[in-house]
Amino acid sequence: MFKRLLTMILSFCILSSMVACSSPAVDPAASDEPITIEFWYAFGGPVEENTKRLVEEFNASQDKIIVKAEYQGGSYNDLHTKVQSAFAAKEPPAVTLNEITVIQNFAENGMIQPLDPYMQKENFDIDDFIPGLLSNTQADGKTYGLPYLRSTPLVYYNATMFENAGLGKDAPKTMDEMMEFSRKLTNENVVGLSTPVTTWTYEALVDSYGGRLLNEEETQAVFNTPEAMKAIEFYRQGLQENIFKITTGGDATSQAKLEFQNQRSAMILGSTADLAYYTQIAKESGFELGAGFIPNGGEGAVPTGGANLVMVNGISEEQAAAAWEFIKFLTTKEQTVKSSIATGYLPVRISAKDSEEMQEFYKGNPLFRVAVDQLETAIPRPMAPNFPKVNDLLLNALTKCILDPSVDPQVVLDEAVKEANVILAK
Repeated sequence: MFKRLLTMILSFCILSSMVACSSPAVDPAASDEPITIEFWYAFGGPVEENTKRLVEEFNASQDKIIVKAEYQGGSYNDLHTKVQSAFAAKEPPAVTLNEITVIQNFAENGMIQPLDPYMQKENFDIDDFIPGLLSNTQADGKTYGLPYLRSTPLVYYNATMFENAGLGKDAPKTMDEMMEFSRKLTNENVVGLSTPVTTWTYEALVDSYGGRLLNEEETQAVFNTPEAMKAIEFYRQGLQENIFKITTGGDATSQAKLEFQNQRSAMILGSTADLAYYTQIAKESGFELGAGFIPNGGEGAVPTGGANLVMVNGISEEQAAAAWEFIKFLTTKEQTVKSSIATGYLPVRISAKDSEEMQEFYKGNPLFRVAVDQLETAIPRPMAPNFPKVNDLLLNALTKCILDPSVDPQVVLDEAVKEANVILAK
């Protein structure tokens, strides 16, 4: 995903010929002509529908700034690659999304601007954002993004199948219980659990068991500890017993979602962002949807996920000032409430979470509150500068460990940790 990043950015001198905004010196309202900026985003479905709504409402709310929203693919990888290419070509968008683990990378390579000057000028209330979401917005003591499409992993389940199997309607509370539920739910037409092989899903299980992907200083990989190995064993045992369907490859997540959608699996590990989608699927298919915390393996911690809004470097001061106005609009209390209800992503502001509208919505839609409640056990994702490369390395190792029963997972991950540590030391 980031193999070409270093090559592009080593020619850092291109910044000297680009106007990199370091202070909010220009007021868009002072211009006679409207300022046009681009907002690049990823993901379709309810997320794209909400994005288009936000842009339309912002453009209609004033006449000094025109935002053009451009879809750049169905994944963060697609989006990041296109932003990198546009930056190198000196044609970047003004605003985009950074998946939370790449903020440090983008900041160190000069591709995004710190937002501190804008916030300081206006006495912007950053303390209204949920504290657990802010750590993945900062690099080297500066704030480079604002929480936007933020999530935690959840276990979704077909509560109708649960009830028919005599399991009640509550989510499994422990990893052992999830395994036992899967055994009771599996039959000739259904497996207990479908899940994609992704590093985020694996990280959720590792965190739950009490392990981590990197050490606290983020200088060493530790995804080969006994706690981390329990997650590998969980996958392998489910496969061995034929009670799991584990998907791999570039479309692993969509494959796993299709299994759950078509009621060929009773449970799935997924993102908060999937809640609106699954709610609609359950309604159309006639089954009751359930959602719960990632089951507790011992510690019960989970990683946060999703993306932050960032301002790209290499744009004019006028565009940067306009970009800040747009970023502020997207993250207001009012828009945060609307976006959370429309997509299932977390309400990133405390005032939005505690608002009367949000609380009333939770009463009628209690599943939307599950991810908010799980934030009490949420921890930040790794943000080491070279973590994206470690992430790719880990994904390859995971795929091999989980799908090839002939390999020794400890040996594979020990070797992967050695390679990861070389990457992290650079």
